[in-house]
Amino acid sequence: MIKELGAQEGDAVLDSEIIFSWFQSLAVIPVEEAARLVSLPDWRSIPVETLLKLRHIKSALNTLSYISETEMVRKHPELNDWFLLRSRLP
Repeated sequence: MIKELGAQEGDAVLDSEIIFSWFQSLAVIPVEEAARLVSLPDWRSIPVETLLKLRHIKSALNTLSYISETEMVRKHPELNDWFLLRSRLP
């Protein structure tokens, strides 16, 4: 809906800051640590709980990608690092 109607601050559905906060609540692993983990040659050494967290982050990024051209990404440039890493996440 944000992509079609535009972001609207304070709206329960169209406020991109609410979506960004939701993403932050899921991104419990710093992007630098996530990059290090996915660069490991053998993911079997990564605890299953951590792999699940990375997978949740990837799913959230897939949702965010629909509105990646909105003001939200310009306000939060740190998302760019996550978007670059997205295809490498489990």
